[in-house]
Amino acid sequence: MEIISEERVEKVRREVAVMEPAQGNREMIALSKSQPDLLAFLVHATEDIDPSAAEFAVFMAFVVHRMFQQEEGFERVSAEELIELHNRNFTLMEELAGGGEGFAETVGKVEIPSQLHVMRCVVEMILDAPESEDPLELSGEEALYLFFLLKTIVEALDANGGRG
Repeated sequence: MEIISEERVEKVRREVAVMEPAQGNREMIALSKSQPDLLAFLVHATEDIDPSAAEFAVFMAFVVHRMFQQEEGFERVSAEELIELHNRNFTLMEELAGGGEGFAETVGKVEIPSQLHVMRCVVEMILDAPESEDPLELSGEEALYLFFLLKTIVEALDANGGRG
């Protein structure tokens, strides 16, 4: 898939920021229909973390999915693909997190997938969480987990054409 432009990333962020709750609900229903394995994976992958952090992960995945949406058809992301990517990313997270460094230092060591602007946005959302409209204090471990979780989703959507 082509690289999503910085302009598109920022446009989606602005659109989501002013989205009415009813529209957000409709779009989440559409996401659950177009990418059921992705949403199921996300729910399963966040069941053992703080509920607020899990809700934030779903929100970030929603934003990321919107960035990938385009006019044409799109292949569904499979559960198998998500699990494979997640396992690889989880192993990388464990390897990098062992040094006792903070979130920014650890993320700085990660090879970012082709969607640099999308991943930059993910990092910004995580870093901005404590100052957001609904402040969320994430531990370094939670922030790192959410980063690798969203990295998995970005890689899966990118591999499947990103138009879902």
